[in-house]
Amino acid sequence: AKPESAPTGIPAAQQKPAAAPVEPAVVLPPMSARQNKAVGAWNTHKKEVDKHFVSFFEGVERDIAQVDKSIQGSAFAARETHKNVGIAKAYLAHISQALECVDTLVVPIVLQRDGN
Repeated sequence: AKPESAPTGIPAAQQKPAAAPVEPAVVLPPMSARQNKAVGAWNTHKKEVDKHFVSFFEGVERDIAQVDKSIQGSAFAARETHKNVGIAKAYLAHISQALECVDTLVVPIVLQRDGN
């Protein structure tokens, strides 16, 4: 089964679709002075609203960046604290061993020296 071709001799699959009919442009009547003022007021209001929204969202982005920076700082501080706790535990283990050595070695010598 051959693809059907249009009268131009080009296969149907390669033909461009026909352009959609162009609708005539809608012609609006001229606006009154009151309508022109309303449109101007709306455009002014819209510019101000857009300006405030841009400012608002820029502020939100700055706040989010600051919170992110604070979270990263807190995470760094937590890692450092965890590391310091590990070091403190190691020191306490050494101190404990030293006290045990004092208890097992020095105390009997002192007791023996004092005649107990």
